[in-house]
Amino acid sequence: MSACLRLSLLHDHWNQLKEKASQRKQDLEDSLQAHQYFADANEAESWMREKEGLAASTDYGKDEDSSEALLKRHQVKEGQRNFIKDATFFDGWIPC
Repeated sequence: MSACLRLSLLHDHWNQLKEKASQRKQDLEDSLQAHQYFADANEAESWMREKEGLAASTDYGKDEDSSEALLKRHQVKEGQRNFIKDATFFDGWIPC
């Protein structure tokens, strides 16, 4: 086999290897994005379950001070809810 032919084959194999490596990199990046999405979704779901009890509470306070404290607590939780609602993982890719 001539040197030119061997060099050409080597060049072809090198290009095939680069293409496979590029595809592998893309597959790994896609996988990382999917895993991050599911981790973020699980965290949001846990947070929502935690807050469900507070939202369903019928405790309105016994007096003005306790009612004010409950209202402030509610406003903080509402701010957290708005932050999560605006989080980027709700905007992009949805796996369904």
